[in-house]
Amino acid sequence: MGIKKYKLKVSEFNKAYKLLGPLKCPKLNNTDIVFNRHGINHLIRKGKRFRRRSEVLERLHLFQYTRKVIESEISVLTIRNLVIKNLTVYFYGLTLKVDKIITRVIIRQIENGPKHFYSIMRCN
Repeated sequence: MGIKKYKLKVSEFNKAYKLLGPLKCPKLNNTDIVFNRHGINHLIRKGKRFRRRSEVLERLHLFQYTRKVIESEISVLTIRNLVIKNLTVYFYGLTLKVDKIITRVIIRQIENGPKHFYSIMRCN
């Protein structure tokens, strides 16, 4: 895919992403999962570096499964927490097989802030 098509695809995704409202997650006590700038940034970057185009396109393609994974009562939940710059950061991994693809959605929470979408990846 050429750079112009790639940038257009990312731009269109960004517009659609900003329209998403919160989703209830039964595995996290029906907590609202919000979609903010942290999620879109992490899909495109890892830290301060841009991801490879192929990796970004893979994640954008997988994003269509986000709602199913978050709203599923049978997703497998894993929890990890780290202390980063004196803040406790919680990572909740929700894994579900959707359309023959094992997909993991990462939800992040910084201290007592809202739980927000952070990432999506293939687990095959």
